[in-house]
Amino acid sequence: MNSSQLALRAVMILAERGSITLSELALALDVAPATAHRVLANCRETGFASQHERGGAYTVGPAVHELTLILTQATGLRDAAGPVLRRLVEQTGETVSVGVIEGRSIRFVQAISGTSEVAVGPRVGTVRPAHCTAIGKALLSHETPEQLEARYRGSPLLGATPRSITSWPRLHRQFAQARYTGWAYSLGESDISIAAIAAPIVLSTGRATSAVSIAAPIWRMQTRDELLQFADDLLAATDVIQQRLRGIGE
Repeated sequence: MNSSQLALRAVMILAERGSITLSELALALDVAPATAHRVLANCRETGFASQHERGGAYTVGPAVHELTLILTQATGLRDAAGPVLRRLVEQTGETVSVGVIEGRSIRFVQAISGTSEVAVGPRVGTVRPAHCTAIGKALLSHETPEQLEARYRGSPLLGATPRSITSWPRLHRQFAQARYTGWAYSLGESDISIAAIAAPIVLSTGRATSAVSIAAPIWRMQTRDELLQFADDLLAATDVIQQRLRGIGE
């Protein structure tokens, strides 16, 4: 087996047993202890294994729990969000969407068109640079500096429009603001004619893997007061979705 196969096999064994020592994994994989140590080190670095004390047994890491939640909620997210999104459209009259992060991009996976006479069209399936969108900023603001570094690996931030923010210091200031307020925004940064506000859907593990946005023509949503008029309804909606995903609430 190559290193990737060994790592996958190690995660499967760890998930089955709940915990494992270095010598036990070496025996299970039929490899030398040094090889088993490298495999476990890689699993620990990627979050698939945890070790609470030096020399102790390894246990299932947070990435396994998160993956389990994602897999069990793959269809649950659409079901949980659907009625909440419809209510949000009724409250705001604007187009609402759910997006997920994919590498350095976000993908719109669910949307309901607004009821306003002039509304933003739904963009289901569309992929946009994460740093240029409200959804992307809402999700990136939940990542640690180490996670952001691993995601971008020094790659330059390319703009989608003249309004796109391509400076890390400016983005970090917006991330800090998003963590404080609970929502992020984009003003013509992904599409010059569209503004949006978004809030993350946070899993019980504390990770944010999707977000809800309200999008409008930029002439209707470009000042702080215009953004704030949507913030309370947006935050209330994401809170309900989170409760529904966890089997509580409505």
